[in-house]
Amino acid sequence: MRFIRLLSVWFCSLLWACINVPEVDVVPQTPDAGPAADAGVSTPTVMLELSRTVTNRDVWVRASVSGDAPDAVELFVDGNSVALLPPPRYELRWSTEALDEGIHSFAARGTIGELRIMSDASTLTVDRTAPRLVSQTPLPGAQTALVRHPIQAVFSEPIEPASVTTDSVKLWSNGSEVPAELQLSPERTSLTLRPLGAVPVDTVMSVTLTESVTDVAGNAFAAPVASWEWTFPAYLSMGGGLAADPAGYSNVYTPSLGFDAAGDPIVAFVDGARPGNWGVHVKRWNGTLWEPLGEVLDANDGETFVHSYVLQISPEGDPVVAWTEGTEAGYINVHVRRWSGSQWAAVGGPVETRLSQGIIEMFQFKANARGDMAMAFREKNSNQESQISVLTWGGSAWAPIGGALKVDPTWEVSNVGLLLDVSGRPIVVWSESNPGWSVSKTYIQRWNGGAWESLVTPIDGPHRRYGLDGDGNLVRAVAYMDIHGAQAGGVQRFDEAQGWVNLGAPAGGLFPGATDALIGGLGVDTQGRLVALLGEPEIADGPWVTYLRRWDGVAWGPLGGLLRPLPGRVPVGHGVVALDAHDQPVLARIEAAEGTPSQHHLYVYRANY
Repeated sequence: MRFIRLLSVWFCSLLWACINVPEVDVVPQTPDAGPAADAGVSTPTVMLELSRTVTNRDVWVRASVSGDAPDAVELFVDGNSVALLPPPRYELRWSTEALDEGIHSFAARGTIGELRIMSDASTLTVDRTAPRLVSQTPLPGAQTALVRHPIQAVFSEPIEPASVTTDSVKLWSNGSEVPAELQLSPERTSLTLRPLGAVPVDTVMSVTLTESVTDVAGNAFAAPVASWEWTFPAYLSMGGGLAADPAGYSNVYTPSLGFDAAGDPIVAFVDGARPGNWGVHVKRWNGTLWEPLGEVLDANDGETFVHSYVLQISPEGDPVVAWTEGTEAGYINVHVRRWSGSQWAAVGGPVETRLSQGIIEMFQFKANARGDMAMAFREKNSNQESQISVLTWGGSAWAPIGGALKVDPTWEVSNVGLLLDVSGRPIVVWSESNPGWSVSKTYIQRWNGGAWESLVTPIDGPHRRYGLDGDGNLVRAVAYMDIHGAQAGGVQRFDEAQGWVNLGAPAGGLFPGATDALIGGLGVDTQGRLVALLGEPEIADGPWVTYLRRWDGVAWGPLGGLLRPLPGRVPVGHGVVALDAHDQPVLARIEAAEGTPSQHHLYVYRANY
C-alpha cells in the first residue's frame, strides 16, 4: 500500500502541474500491484523538441520519453490533440497550414498503461508575412548623400542571418559591384553595408537584395517598389548661395578662401549696393551656416568702388584682407585690415600711388606663415605711363622696396603676379606689351635684400600662371594642343640647367572630344606636393566641371572628385581652392542662375569624405 500512497501523491502533483493544460486526463489510483516500489525509482518524463521557434509552413516535432517505452505519444497544439507521433523516434513533420499567424503552444503527452505524462509547453510562432524595408539610408534618389554616413537598410522584422550573404546582398557603383562587408545588427532588423575600399563618388550607387534574403520564418524579402539608388557627389554645398543680399540682386565677384586657427573655412567676396553694403564681405563657417566677421570692409561707406581684394591668413590664423578702393579725388588707394577676434584693425595707413597722377591697378597681395606680407600693383597714368611698385610690411608701415619695375619704357605693363619664397622674399612676375599689343615679354625678378635680380631670361609670349613648388622652384601653367585641337593644361618647372621642363603628361583632359581643360590656379598641399585647379566642360562649349590634380613626383593624380554644375546653375570661371590641415579641399565658385546670367551668387563646397 506504500506504493499506492506514493503513486497517489505523485499523481496529485502531476494534476497540479498540468491544471492549465487542456485535454489532460487525470489517471485514477490503481489497485495494489504488488510489492511497493523502491523509493529511489525515477518518475517517467516526456520532453518535446521543435526544429525551430518560428516558421512559415512546417515544423519538425520530436518527443523523447525517459524510462519504459510509451504505449503512445500524442502531439498537442494549443491544448488540442492533433496527431500521434510514430515510434520509435516519435518524430513528425507537421504542417502549420491550419494555424493562424501568431504564437502557438506545443506539447507532447506520453501514455504508459493508464499513466499519462505531459511535457512542458514549447512555443512556435507562425509568420507568413514577408519582411519589407521600412527605411533606407541614403534615401532612394538622394543626390547629396554623405560618404561618411552608413549605407543601411532597416527591415520590418528580424532577418535570418544565414540568408544575408554576398550573393543575396550587393552594392553597386555605375553597374559594377563594390566589395562590401555586411553587418546585421544584434536585433537582426538593421543591415549595414561597409565598402571595403574607398567609397566611389560621382557615380550612381545602388543596393540589390534578392529573394534569398528571408526573415527567421523563411519568408522571402519583398523587394521595394522603387529601386534603391542614390549619388555620392564628390563635393557637398556648405550652405546656400552667398551674396550681400541673397534674396535680391547680386553680382558677386573675386572669391577668396582660407582657414582660421580652428580649421574653420573663411570666405570673402565683393558685392553689395552703393551707397549701403558695398564692399568686401568676409564670412566664417560655424558648422551650420556662414556668419559675418565684423562689418563690411569699405573705406568710404559704399560711396566709392572697391576694385579688387585678396584674403590671406596670418600665422595666428586670423584673416587679413587687402583691397583697392577709389578716393573722392578719383585716385585708388590700398587698404589692409586684420581681424582681431572682435573687429577689423588697420594694418598701416592707406597706400597711395607712387606714379604722378597714377592709378593703382592689377593689385596683388601675399602673406605667409612667417608673418611676411607684401603687395605689388601696376600704376598707370593718363599719359599711358605704367610701372610695377612693390611694398612690404615693416611692422609699423608699408614701405616700397627698390625702384619701380619696368624694362622697356615704351611698352606697357600688361600683367602682374606676386609670390613669396620660403624666406619671405617677394618674387614679381610681370608682362610688358608693345604699343600695338602684338608682342609680349614676361619677366621674373626676386628681391635679394638689396636689389631686384632676374630669375629667368625674358620669356616671349603671353603671361601665364606662375607659382612655387614645395622646394621653392618656379612652376608655370601651360596649355598643349591635343589631337582634337583642344587645349590640355599642363605644368612646367624651371631648371637652371634645362630651362622649363614638363612635369609629366598634361594634368587636365578628362573628357573625350574637343574640350578645353585649363588650369586656373597652382598651389601646394601640406607635404609640398603641387596641386593644380582645372576647369573643363564634359562636352564642347558646355558648362565647366571643376576638379583638382596633384603631382606625386611621377604623374598627375586626382585629388577629390568632380564638382559638376548643379541643376539650374551655371559656373562662372574657375573658382578658388583651399586645402585644410588634412589636405581635404574646399572650393568656392561663382555660379549664375539659368535664365538670369547676370545674377551671380557664391557657393562654397567641401569634399565629401
